[in-house]
Amino acid sequence: MTDLRTKRTDRAIQQAFIQLVNQEGFQHVTVTDIATEAMINRQTFYKHYVDKYALAETMIKAFADEYAKALEKRLTINHANLSFEDLFTQLSPELQELLGERERVIALLTIQTNTGTLEQALWKVASSYFKKIIPREISPLEQTVLSSLSISVLTYVMHHNHVLRPEEIHEILVDILTLFPMKTH
Repeated sequence: MTDLRTKRTDRAIQQAFIQLVNQEGFQHVTVTDIATEAMINRQTFYKHYVDKYALAETMIKAFADEYAKALEKRLTINHANLSFEDLFTQLSPELQELLGERERVIALLTIQTNTGTLEQALWKVASSYFKKIIPREISPLEQTVLSSLSISVLTYVMHHNHVLRPEEIHEILVDILTLFPMKTH
């Protein structure tokens, strides 16, 4: 079990990292900057992470796991045959929790590591989720469109600090369908 001081230090490192990335950009942040902002020495940082890239990768994976957890809840709720509005209400705590991570997500969206980006990690999660929820085989195009749409909505919500209401989402979907009308014979 991780000791409380270790958890507290790790949280301080991550908070300092988020603040610095949002202020200066990932490329300009150094381990010394992070340590100074977290009020620790560099050696303490290195006890937790190999470098700033390892820190970023850890944080990206953690958020992708949280996103997957929210989608899994959506998957279990899906079996309850709820209306869109009821479903949205059921997921509201998870949506608010994700929104509470706004500064972290905005910082992580700007980072490219050797293992990829937050957007790529979320795309994998969303892609896997849509394969589970749609009761038929979906094409690679559908998978790309649905995953990209969900990540774009999440990115919009984070950048604008605004959770969309069910009516807004419905209106957007209707607009999309209007762009591509079905031909009736």
